[in-house]
Amino acid sequence: MAQEKESTSIPLSQAENGGLDPEDHAKSPPTSANSSTREACCFVLQSWVSKKFMTGCVVLFPVAVTFFITWWFIQFVDGFFSPLYEQLGIDIFGKG
Repeated sequence: MAQEKESTSIPLSQAENGGLDPEDHAKSPPTSANSSTREACCFVLQSWVSKKFMTGCVVLFPVAVTFFITWWFIQFVDGFFSPLYEQLGIDIFGKG
């Protein structure tokens, strides 16, 4: 009885991976299915990241252009009317 318990008890790490340690690359044999799966996963991840990056650029570009044009317009109007307000003696907070 004691021998049966010893022969049937396998460490958990060996039972899950068929006796191979996934972090020990020297012991695990190279498998083409594993590397092709990894390459496919990397390709999908890279494709997803590049799509998200490009979508972000497409969304942020008009926002940045709108911000720049608005900032330029406010500076232009402020610079145009500041001398006029000074000559009239009107003090408007935020102008000039």
